[in-house]
Amino acid sequence: MITLLQKSKGLTVNFQNVRFSLMYVLAAIMLVTGGSSAWALAGDNLAISSKTATTVTLTWSSGQKVLCVIALGTSTATPTNGVIYTASTVFGSGQQTQTNPSSGTFVALSDNSGPGTTGVTITGLTTGSTYTVKTYKFDNQENYTASTAGTQTFIAQDAPLPVELASFDLKAMGEKVKLSWVTASETENAGFELMRAEGNGQYRMIASHYTDDALKGLGNSPTGKKYTFTDDQDLQPGRTYTYKLVDVSTDGIRTEKDQKSIEIIDEIKWSAKLYPNPAIEFATIDFTLAEDDAVTINIFDITGKSMMAIAPKDYTAGSNTERISLAGFPIGFYTVRISSSNGISTKSLIVSK
Repeated sequence: MITLLQKSKGLTVNFQNVRFSLMYVLAAIMLVTGGSSAWALAGDNLAISSKTATTVTLTWSSGQKVLCVIALGTSTATPTNGVIYTASTVFGSGQQTQTNPSSGTFVALSDNSGPGTTGVTITGLTTGSTYTVKTYKFDNQENYTASTAGTQTFIAQDAPLPVELASFDLKAMGEKVKLSWVTASETENAGFELMRAEGNGQYRMIASHYTDDALKGLGNSPTGKKYTFTDDQDLQPGRTYTYKLVDVSTDGIRTEKDQKSIEIIDEIKWSAKLYPNPAIEFATIDFTLAEDDAVTINIFDITGKSMMAIAPKDYTAGSNTERISLAGFPIGFYTVRISSSNGISTKSLIVSK
């Protein structure tokens, strides 16, 4: 048996000689369909997705039964348990969260029906004024609990110009990736976030200005800065990763700036063919390096005698080509060996006339 406490009078219906308030029936349905896990996330991670001088758009984690309140200033009032609030997305027009009119805390959204609202746009703000927004989760008895990371304070003004990005580059270094980017100017820039996805998978954050000082922005700067970050988190050879660069304003607004992909190479790779092979006067070697490296090329005959040794030479990461003269090489079979700090790779070569 489920016992529900009476909250208000309403239309009643008879069902097998048992009288239920229609409100109770709806509440029971919401209890069954709502789910405790959805309620547990309601209103979490409140963020400002965009704003102007008179409006602000807010988002939060998915979940049911969210109450969003906004106040003029830097503090808000706590909603009263047991009260069902009516809302208005125009500031100053919704129900207040306490009876004191001077509190100035109005309800902008009250997700009483529980469809899982994940945001709201509030209008009617006064340009230049400071506002504080807070989200609460609540159950079917209107017991209110502050959401996790559910508070934002902002000034009603047009969003700052985005960070002007001059470049964004990736460079593979073995099983690491070095990310570098340069800003031409910064306006109200708190810092950056780096997101990474493997193949067509989901993006996840691998670094943030909140935890890494190297990603903190300049705030306001007309000249910009060069930033670098090395990703060494569980990168697998032979796989492709895509990186997103996101800047975060001092108001918490996130803007995706650029994205690029790179393949992780674990060792020197020869091309599928050493060409021409057989060779007469010249042979061409194509190889790929995972990072900038010094490379030595040796050619040996069938007895192991060294026929040619190219002293260590600096090559850049990526594809490289070396053309070798075979003048003075007798007809026969040879072994070409390429050596670098990543290892040694060999290939057979036939010289003919």
